[in-house]
Amino acid sequence: MRLARAGGCLLLLVACKAATEAEDPDAIAPLDTDVDTDAPPPAPTSDFRESTWVVDDLSILEDTDLDDDGTIDNKLPQVLAAVDTLMRNEDMSVAQVNQNIASNIAQLVTIVFLDARSPDGEAIEIDVLAGLSEDGVVSVDPSSYDEDGTPRSQLAGGFVGPLDFEATGDVAIRITMMPGIDPSPVQLHAVVLDASMTDSQLVVTGLMRGVIPVDRFIDEAIAPVIPDAGYEIFPGTQSSKAEVLAILHDLAPGLADVTLPNGEVGISAAFEIVAGQWDFSTP
Repeated sequence: MRLARAGGCLLLLVACKAATEAEDPDAIAPLDTDVDTDAPPPAPTSDFRESTWVVDDLSILEDTDLDDDGTIDNKLPQVLAAVDTLMRNEDMSVAQVNQNIASNIAQLVTIVFLDARSPDGEAIEIDVLAGLSEDGVVSVDPSSYDEDGTPRSQLAGGFVGPLDFEATGDVAIRITMMPGIDPSPVQLHAVVLDASMTDSQLVVTGLMRGVIPVDRFIDEAIAPVIPDAGYEIFPGTQSSKAEVLAILHDLAPGLADVTLPNGEVGISAAFEIVAGQWDFSTP
């Protein structure tokens, strides 16, 4: 009987303690030890390993709000419209500039190579190289590399599908805004290239977005278009090339919509890009 009474008291004490803890608002709830052991989905992989493409089409997008959120994220068309108004002797509209770029690509004045590799089919690296054409033979411009042989313009990223990838970085693309003018580097910072390959990996199409430092854009892309004699910007007054450039630089802060980490102000820009496979061993 004593054992029975002791056991009954013990059970009563445990029950009372449990009831007290349950009613105690400050009691610490037990930790949830259930762990989700489901593995994360595997990263997209691709059978792509390496290829070199040459840009066949590079077009400035005319849409200034690419994601339709009410904020301009491609201001280059508006900047060109402002320059076009100022430089009344030249057509600097987006349509005309795109036509000029296409003409220079077709005539091998502007040559841009994308040299890509992905040993593991997950990460991808792309060297953006300028090309030269001499007597019908196309080759890589040595200035595309620094003194150590490292490409000056590179993009790095990964696959988001078997044929789709995204890569980011800073690049310089040598283009010219007008026919008959040697191409000059146009700097693009914070570049994002969203692109897709065909099943055969022979063609790449994509959207390339970035930021162009506005002062350098004026000096590198606009200045070569302005004749040395300048323009009659104001009726009856001939402005020299230096004066025209000074006016553009004064307008630069108002044209910009992005501030880069180094403090430079820039303009957002977006390009459609199409590139076809290229074999360096074949002229």
